[in-house]
Amino acid sequence: MQSTRARVLGRGGFYWMDGKGTGEALLYRLPTGRLALRLEDLRIPPTAGMFLWLSEARRPKTSKEAIGTPPLRLREVKSTLGDQNYLLPRGLGPDAVRSVIIWYRPTRTAYIAAALH
Repeated sequence: MQSTRARVLGRGGFYWMDGKGTGEALLYRLPTGRLALRLEDLRIPPTAGMFLWLSEARRPKTSKEAIGTPPLRLREVKSTLGDQNYLLPRGLGPDAVRSVIIWYRPTRTAYIAAALH
């Protein structure tokens, strides 16, 4: 019997890298089998150029580590404040999403990241 609820596969709090911010990232498997990412209580400075990356890296500590494991560049963040949901590409498995990185494109730096456990 297939569940009608989304199941949490991983979660982690954002930690500072080259910037400051807070929030939590949660990875879900939807009843359809597709993955979704939820950012809760995200708080980063209101500025353009913040992008959402997914990585197989377990816990990147530097911008160099963030790009060392080729990330999946998902899209620009919907907002720098609050909760938001992202449907992930079809065929993407949970092993491809070990960390979530907010990348600041203007300076080419990893702003904050969350390791999913």
